[in-house]
Amino acid sequence: MIRQTFNLMLAQVVGRLTGFLILLLMGNMLGSTRMGAYGTMLTMLMLATIVSTFGIDLWLTRHVANHPVCKKEFLQINCLKWGITLLTFVLYAFAFQADWLGSELKPFTASLVLVLGALFFDHVALTVQSILEGNRDLNAIAKLILMRWFVFALLGVASLIYWNNLLAFCASFMLASLARCVLGLYLVRPCLTSSESESAFVITDIFRFAAPMALLNTMVGLYFHIDMLMIPKLDSLEGAGFYKVAYTMVEALLFISGAFASSLFPLFSKKEVSFQTKWEQFSKGSYLLLLIAFPISFCTPLVSTWMIELFFLKAERALEFLPAASALNLLVWALPAMFINASLVRLFLGLHWQKAALGGVSLTVLTNIILNLNLIPKMGFLGAAVSTVVSEWVLCLFLMVFLLYRGKKISVWTPFMKPLLASLLCYPMAFFIAQWSVPLSIPITAVGYALFLRGTRLLTAADWKQFGVLDTRH
Repeated sequence: MIRQTFNLMLAQVVGRLTGFLILLLMGNMLGSTRMGAYGTMLTMLMLATIVSTFGIDLWLTRHVANHPVCKKEFLQINCLKWGITLLTFVLYAFAFQADWLGSELKPFTASLVLVLGALFFDHVALTVQSILEGNRDLNAIAKLILMRWFVFALLGVASLIYWNNLLAFCASFMLASLARCVLGLYLVRPCLTSSESESAFVITDIFRFAAPMALLNTMVGLYFHIDMLMIPKLDSLEGAGFYKVAYTMVEALLFISGAFASSLFPLFSKKEVSFQTKWEQFSKGSYLLLLIAFPISFCTPLVSTWMIELFFLKAERALEFLPAASALNLLVWALPAMFINASLVRLFLGLHWQKAALGGVSLTVLTNIILNLNLIPKMGFLGAAVSTVVSEWVLCLFLMVFLLYRGKKISVWTPFMKPLLASLLCYPMAFFIAQWSVPLSIPITAVGYALFLRGTRLLTAADWKQFGVLDTRH
């Protein structure tokens, strides 16, 4: 299983890196205002995706881990999601006309329609991905990811070079979703049975069992994306563009935690596996993740300005986007919590603690909104960055405290404190090398850190092997 996890991580690396490079090319050619507009469109798309999915995808993964799905059920699920999508778009249209949501995007209405229209194709691909995840076929999921980003890279770059406008760029986004949908339909065929099984579900079952996850997903969506909707209202589209660049750079690293969470969720969902075994698996994964996350958080402020200047080749564009470096310096401190929360929420769902997870995420959403309302008018897009960092750690703390409240014996020393101490020792090396050469400080520090972990045996081959062996035994 560790090999499939690695393949999925690699595909997500390629996908996120490709998406980030396309975003940078767009920023170089279209500027911060249109980047802010595009980022706001993606936020509206993500919220519509989460609401219209109605928690079905996570529930479906848990269901498929124990029962097969037939072709009729596959069609029913997609029709249900399409119906909810249409209702969501009606609400969007009403809010748009009333200037409650997305009114800043009225000059880009046609582009917005194309981006939101991609959701109908995305729903099919996400349903396929849930079935593949439940069957633990992570290699097939990797193919879906690569297909989407390959087509988007090809068409997106062509649209910027030949037409150089936002409308053509958004059309390429929609076509990439269509390509992923077609591949998904091909890959899912062996997983679908011809006839219903004894455990066949009906629409009412979906609403009953998926509703808690739907509410949870809605809260998660609000938390992750509400800032991109609030910044244009409380600051500007340019500020949204700066924040989008910084957040995308952090988000590009979430492929790591996402791959671990995808590989662990079927294990977390198995009733016969004890909590202690699940926690041991979670701890091993978290330890590996934090050995990566904490050094990035400590060392990014040393290289952030150089990175912005590197990514935006035109001098005027680099100067225009330089404020994004300040947001990046803040947002990287949310990365360790993001890594942990991805698997921790999956652990709660696997244990059927949806209400507890919902309570934690709802508290986080409330914290995030209150902080954004107070900080964005005072600090601009930097206020949104501070809100994100605080909110991520609030969620992590809540979930950990709840585990203790339920009487679970957990240890946080190994997964949290050892990586933190190792990163503290790594920072002075990065600082002194950066004074000499900022570009060289990244590879030299990375190699030095790896040798330090190896020499102190904080990271060994057994850590990776034990993760894979424990994962495949259950």
